[in-house]
Amino acid sequence: MRQFLTLCTLVLLMACSDSYEGPRLPYKHVDVTVTGLQTDPTLNQPNGYKYVSGGLKGIVVINFGGGTYRAFDRHCSLVLEDDGCVQVSVDGDTNYTQLVDPCTECGSRFGRDGSYISGPALYPLLEYRVTVESPNVLRIQNL
Repeated sequence: MRQFLTLCTLVLLMACSDSYEGPRLPYKHVDVTVTGLQTDPTLNQPNGYKYVSGGLKGIVVINFGGGTYRAFDRHCSLVLEDDGCVQVSVDGDTNYTQLVDPCTECGSRFGRDGSYISGPALYPLLEYRVTVESPNVLRIQNL
């Protein structure tokens, strides 16, 4: 009996996780190539960003400097269906204390890293994998 209780306790502990990210947006296959990095003034400098087609509501790619790029879906995480929800947009402030202007539908704010800051959304923006395939080419895909 003691072994059974120990086994049950272990199973319960293994099932618990603190990495819950909230409900998921609908899945949409993403495989986007961005070319012309070296000559693109919107993306070739640290803190530069560019909107590209793809994902649920479009994608924003951000240059974090040092050859690091991150990409986020522009779909606000409050409304989980792929409906007419508004797109989030990059904050025009050059200090980038937040990634996006408040969502015009719900007022939620998200950090430069896509993290939730405030508002009713509660969940981070959906992030995509970015691979630097050459000094001039990025590939954006589902994680």
